[in-house]
Amino acid sequence: MTTSFGYEYIKSVESENCGYDLEIGKGKGKLCVEVKGRGQQSPDITLTPNEYKYFKERKKNYRLVIVTGCMTDEPKIFICKFKNKKLIVINNQEMSVVGKTVESFRLQIN
Repeated sequence: MTTSFGYEYIKSVESENCGYDLEIGKGKGKLCVEVKGRGQQSPDITLTPNEYKYFKERKKNYRLVIVTGCMTDEPKIFICKFKNKKLIVINNQEMSVVGKTVESFRLQIN
């Protein structure tokens, strides 16, 4: 079965504690997706040490999805990835890293 986004499967792996929530794949390719939901409109989030470790290791195949306003009629979605050694939102807004440590970090959208 192909999803509306062209992927062949979407699998929840959050119970496996592997540093991300979903595996999305097509053929031999796989994306690892961490989803963070916020009730507020602010997209500021914190990754756990395990999530941050996996993000650093799998930069090319990892996406961070932030959903703000989850409990409202107007949620917003920010899809983040690494590009040119920077963490960016795919809609071209840059993200700054605040309070970066070796184990984890907090993101704040400019």
